[in-house]
Amino acid sequence: NEYYVSAYRAFRSRNINLDVPITLGIFALYAQSTYQIFTQQGPGYMDSFAGFIFFLLIGKWFQNRTYQSLSFDRDYSSYFPVAIHRILENGTEIIPIEQLKAGDHIQVRNEEIIPCDSILLSPEAQIDYSFVTGEAALITKKEGDLIYAGGKLVGMNISLRVKSETNRSHLTQLWNETKDKKESNQLVRYQDRISRYFLILLILIAIGAGIVWAFIDPSKIMTVIVSILIVACPCALALSSPFTLGNTLSILGKNGLYLKNTTVVEALSEITTIIFDKTGTLTDPLQYQIHFSPAQLTGELVAILKELSGHSTHPLSKIIHQHLASEPSTIQLNAFEEIKGKGIEGQYQGHVYRLGSAPFVGMENTENGSVFFTCDGQLLQQIQLKSAFRSNIPTLLSQLKDKQVFVLSGDDERDLPALIELGFQAEHCLFRQEPKDKASFIAGRQKLGEKVLMLGDGLNDVGALGTANVGVALSEDMFRFTPSSDAILDAQHFHLLARFFRVSSYAKLVLKICLGFSITYNLIGLSFAIS
Repeated sequence: NEYYVSAYRAFRSRNINLDVPITLGIFALYAQSTYQIFTQQGPGYMDSFAGFIFFLLIGKWFQNRTYQSLSFDRDYSSYFPVAIHRILENGTEIIPIEQLKAGDHIQVRNEEIIPCDSILLSPEAQIDYSFVTGEAALITKKEGDLIYAGGKLVGMNISLRVKSETNRSHLTQLWNETKDKKESNQLVRYQDRISRYFLILLILIAIGAGIVWAFIDPSKIMTVIVSILIVACPCALALSSPFTLGNTLSILGKNGLYLKNTTVVEALSEITTIIFDKTGTLTDPLQYQIHFSPAQLTGELVAILKELSGHSTHPLSKIIHQHLASEPSTIQLNAFEEIKGKGIEGQYQGHVYRLGSAPFVGMENTENGSVFFTCDGQLLQQIQLKSAFRSNIPTLLSQLKDKQVFVLSGDDERDLPALIELGFQAEHCLFRQEPKDKASFIAGRQKLGEKVLMLGDGLNDVGALGTANVGVALSEDMFRFTPSSDAILDAQHFHLLARFFRVSSYAKLVLKICLGFSITYNLIGLSFAIS
């Protein structure tokens, strides 16, 4: 049934694919066999017909069974909470986010994603925009500020006034733009590109043979035409393609790369340009570089810092605590108080110690990525944390010398020296890139005839992933929501990217060999069918 539907759609769209000549061969074989049975001329070719259908279906089953549990075409609503608390005069109610209207008052709790563009009604809020912009630093919003959909609240509950409905939000517009671009960026199989020429040639040969036999023996015209359609059916390609591509999907999947479909295999083999996002892609979100200020801490203060960070639930505090794990700790603090998203406070021997953001500890320095440790308002230590780059990047870049490599980042240029040291070219590293800038840059490279692969991790990369010839979403957790993409790459296998290109190129070579074999036996078979 899949072959028939595919052939019918190909005819309607005037985009002939490999399934068209296969379908013609199936119909011709079945029609000829049925005619011979009903006219009592013999059993026809039902045994060959059954075998042919059996192997075609086995091939389809093998190809389609791979990684059906992964969903690639996610709608924007998959990233939002299913329901939200709407504030009423006499209390609150829980409603689906689709029912939100402009002007509604809603309540968002800690770690929840804001479902629509809204105005902040609470005095202050800490928003994590890494899901949208790729920036890891928390953004402080004040009362009256606009908060875009997709930001995640870190801290105490806040109240918001809906500015635009969910399906009109900044995030949804980004998603829909991507969807439109992706639909116009469909990948075409190698076999399908030659199928239209193969079909035209096949029909011309059948018509020519029929005209010749009209002068030799008109009674054999139908037999000759049907024989040509049967013999010329590209069954070698029909069988080799699903098994080759299915095995390729399996090999790539076992090595951490999960492809959306088999067309991505060929697209991988044609890539000439690779573009990396920086935050969460080149950097490892599970590894941090920690830098303490020159001021030295006594053993007692180190123990206090370890104890204070150990009682905090904030990710940065946990990283500091892990960094100090080997330090001895015999001090017991008391009167702990943590303000979500800001910091934690504890008391020891009548002194108040604080660990957290600059505003929380009373400092004017608001440098991103810094955590401050104070005692009674006096700064003891400024701790800078930033994600470390993946250790295998230099090796990977040495294996990708045959391709152009770029870095597009939403951050500023502070990591440029580190990127150059890793092996990237300075002129190929672009910073302060908004989501639309990334997509536009990729479209510009494509106009130059380049085949682009984009590797990113956040929803801010959806536009770039959708515009690229192949969009690969890097995931630390294979079960979390992933942006719409052509493939998902397990972050643990990031260093195997060059090997994936070699595997896809080898699969394409195998298909070309099968094509040569198919053409050879078709020519030999046609000589018998015509004569």
